[in-house]
Amino acid sequence: MNKLRIINQARLFVSTGPALRRLPALDESNPLTAVGRFIYPIPKPTKEIPDVKTFLEKIGRNTVENEEAFESWNEFFRMSAEEMKEKGVETDIRRYIINWRYKFISSKGKVKLANLKLGKKKNGGERNRREHEGRLKNQKRAELRKKYEESMNTSA
Repeated sequence: MNKLRIINQARLFVSTGPALRRLPALDESNPLTAVGRFIYPIPKPTKEIPDVKTFLEKIGRNTVENEEAFESWNEFFRMSAEEMKEKGVETDIRRYIINWRYKFISSKGKVKLANLKLGKKKNGGERNRREHEGRLKNQKRAELRKKYEESMNTSA
């Protein structure tokens, strides 16, 4: 129990992402080590980002709609993906928030938060590119064939 008290005093939180520090194996009843999670220091709010709502507004993609799921700054940085799922945060938004949260923690609050726009698919997406380009070539050939046949009919 003494080690857990030290962890709580050091303002550390639990996450399932890449490790900064791994907890030592204490005992099976300890929820921090039983699941094999990692711990990170919780960053302090900055002047630009004083609360969770501002954080979510800055990263964009309508993440502010999920503000009710996070009661406080500490809870926002302690919450696991499973807990976010239980609170009703959708998968793509959840992954986006977790990614920005990790960037914010690892840069110690110095990262510039911005809305990363979703890319647009070209040619039906990367996997469908060849098929899409083939269809376009066939359409152009059909148009050229039609024009050629029309020109042959008018000249004859």
